[in-house]
Amino acid sequence: MKSLLITLAASAVALTGMGAARQTNYSELTNLTSLVSNGLFHGNTVLADIDNDGMMELIAKGRDLNAGWANTLKALHLDEAGSTFTASVDLPDPDGCMWERIIYTIDYNNDGNVDLIYASSWNAKLMKGNGDGTFQMVDDFSLDGEMSIDGGDAEKWYAGTLVVADFNGDGYQDIVTFCGNPREDQGTPVVFFNDNGSVKFIKDENTGIKPQRGGTLCVGDYNRDGFADILVSGWADDFGNDCCRIWKNDGTGKFTEVIVGNTSGTEKGQVIFADLTGNGLLDVFITGTSCPNNWELAAYVYKNNGDDTFTMIDAGLPGFQCSGADWCDLNGDGNIDLVYAGENDGLKNSVYAFNEGDGKFTAVSDKLGQHRGGAAVLAADMNNNNVPDIILMGYMDGDGPRHFQIYNGAGSRVANKAPNAPTGLVAVANGNKTEFSWNAGSDEKASQGTGFTPVDALRYNYYVKTTDGQVITAVPADPATGKLRSSNVCAASTACKVVLNIPMSKVAEWGVQSIDGAKAASAFAVGALSGIETIGADNAAAVEYFNLQGVKVANPGSGLYIRRQGSKVEKVFVR
Repeated sequence: MKSLLITLAASAVALTGMGAARQTNYSELTNLTSLVSNGLFHGNTVLADIDNDGMMELIAKGRDLNAGWANTLKALHLDEAGSTFTASVDLPDPDGCMWERIIYTIDYNNDGNVDLIYASSWNAKLMKGNGDGTFQMVDDFSLDGEMSIDGGDAEKWYAGTLVVADFNGDGYQDIVTFCGNPREDQGTPVVFFNDNGSVKFIKDENTGIKPQRGGTLCVGDYNRDGFADILVSGWADDFGNDCCRIWKNDGTGKFTEVIVGNTSGTEKGQVIFADLTGNGLLDVFITGTSCPNNWELAAYVYKNNGDDTFTMIDAGLPGFQCSGADWCDLNGDGNIDLVYAGENDGLKNSVYAFNEGDGKFTAVSDKLGQHRGGAAVLAADMNNNNVPDIILMGYMDGDGPRHFQIYNGAGSRVANKAPNAPTGLVAVANGNKTEFSWNAGSDEKASQGTGFTPVDALRYNYYVKTTDGQVITAVPADPATGKLRSSNVCAASTACKVVLNIPMSKVAEWGVQSIDGAKAASAFAVGALSGIETIGADNAAAVEYFNLQGVKVANPGSGLYIRRQGSKVEKVFVR
């Protein structure tokens, strides 16, 4: 373990007004090479709290072009104040094949610790987190079938090849990735269902998802029904072209097709769900090369109309291929911005695109290092100062060794104020299922007058502690403090509800937190199991009755019940 003090904290400047807010000031951290090489390429990065100290570790995987293409997988740890990187450690590489693997976070067994998936075209490895920053390989883990990670052109496979979410409502995180022969550039999105927290993930090719290759995928609840959906872009034989499709989840892990525009598909790029309009509906951002548009380089924005249709927005953004992308409110104006990088006519590019809130974006391309060749992009707060940072990885032609760059965002905006937790938490039993619901949280302006997310645009993370000691979450987090243990919040709900296939009798405790556009989380509001909380009235809503165990009663006889009408919940006695 190396020891080094690398100062990250700086006073965030007060930026007021839209024009000033666009004048971000990201400072590259050039003094980290003693901890991790800036020559990393062919890889990705994640932010995760692997030692449960309340602060994210920066995990970087790649091949080091400054050291003869050596494989590298390191975790950078922050000090107790969250202001400096003090050390880096080598994470285990169980079979010496890290060069063709991508790193993803998961909590596969609901023990509250972050685990890691090493995804590969040959096989995948599952590394069980011990909660102290160390890991052990799970021997019996496998994802049946070859995974299309590298393909015939490795430079397109380093972002958006695997997602994690609970797709069937059983409380365990599942995996979706591309399967097929990677050497023949094949790829079919396949769901691997988690077998009750064991090391087994069961491949299911009968979920309704059709083959699609040469592309990428992501996860999100695009229609606010409380179920995690899948967005996929790439070549589809049944479509006869590149296309972008949403696979709408019915809550059981079965999916139906929703087409995102007839000319929207791309290859060699990335797709992401992001609420770019602030109305709670996830829109679509697509990069890559588009066959239906004469192989033009794409940066398409599609507005979610709320009825399973999408409308292209003329965003005026430059298109890239071999690209990566991420979303975050970079400047604190309440709108979700975009960061993406890739190749444009053989040249490298990196852009942050400020969302003006009216379907228009302002692209800035001269402030970040220029990356291509399977670019990987991450935008989130890495150093616990409540300001989003930017991490870029990708090949830099002729510009020296800086293929891996970390940008401190301390000078880019005012410090973000975490949102307020939801209210009115209600848990209701429905047979062997439990329905959890809540009222929306809120987000207040920071003292400088910026830094808020519209109420409709908040996302929600839940935890459920079961009577056998498991901790179920959409995004790994500490129930006591509300601290997220992963910066990837795409699996968080856009709806104020979730249904889990867990009897209420097995629920010991539960709570919900709000997540804002800068990926900051509130503390958890803890819900009562009785569902009794008076939170307002809606006289036009239908009246429902439940017994004291939370079971819905169609025709209540004489006795004590829980009466719900819209948002009003109260205990009543029926005579």
